[in-house]
Amino acid sequence: MKNTILNKRNFNLYNTQKRLVKSIPFLMVLFFLTGCSSITLHNINKLDSKKEYKQILTDVVILTSSGNGRIQYTNYQNLNECRKKHREFVEMMGKKNTLQAELLAREIKLNYLNKTDKPKRVLLLAPLIYTCTNEFPIMFGQLVNIHLYDIENISKDWDKSDIRTKINQIKMLSNDSIIYRKEYQILGGSEESFVDLSSDIASDLERLGILPQKVKTIEQVLKELEEKRNKAKKTALKN
Repeated sequence: MKNTILNKRNFNLYNTQKRLVKSIPFLMVLFFLTGCSSITLHNINKLDSKKEYKQILTDVVILTSSGNGRIQYTNYQNLNECRKKHREFVEMMGKKNTLQAELLAREIKLNYLNKTDKPKRVLLLAPLIYTCTNEFPIMFGQLVNIHLYDIENISKDWDKSDIRTKINQIKMLSNDSIIYRKEYQILGGSEESFVDLSSDIASDLERLGILPQKVKTIEQVLKELEEKRNKAKKTALKN
């Protein structure tokens, strides 16, 4: 089972901001000079005011989107190529992160945007700034926005809602629904960088008391998932 990747056709969150900036702001220059940087926000007020936020995470749906991200490029770069690379980055972030394994290692139930699941939480990953550098755009210093939202109040009737309605409800989530937010800089865009991203998110949530400790190793979970995929392939071939 794969993390859900929301595309432009069925999710307006996948809508790169049309206004493309041509100059790198001071914040990004600072990131380039200092290396990895991240900002973590935990919604303490919600923790104090709602008892359920003091409980550990039991189930979640993981979504990847382009959000309202900006593409930064220079005059001598091919804009269409930058847009293509941006889409590839979003897809890679959805496919290469190991959040699924991090959650399964803690026996967290994974939900999906389907007809039956009613997830209590949604974990949303979206590029905040995508930077094209040099003549051939590469993934360098991408700033990713991570949100964990409480959606229990809106998902309780999801067995009566279609996918479009669910997506619109997620789009309209307010800051009051945020349990955890982080801005994370990915350097290089390699597979290892997405593994690091996933590990950092899990460590944050564990430290905040939202995520329980592992009962399995990531390697064990990945091996089990691979065995399930191979079994499913063999079954499909027989049929």
